[in-house]
Amino acid sequence: MNMKNESFPTSDFPLATFLYSKGILLQTILDSPDDPRRKVFVFDYPPQELLTSFQSGEASVSVLAFSNAPT
Repeated sequence: MNMKNESFPTSDFPLATFLYSKGILLQTILDSPDDPRRKVFVFDYPPQELLTSFQSGEASVSVLAFSNAPT
């Protein structure tokens, strides 16, 4: 399934950090409709390989890439 032009929302902070470190564009941060204390991170839809590697525990991020990620 090609999600090239789709948005990818997540409230999973570790996943959001991983995607951001991998250079996936963060479009916006929204308040969660279920809990105003939580946030929803909306990214460009990432490649399926990144999601699969994260979910399987096989993902890794360079410490340098993580520390150099724009804030």
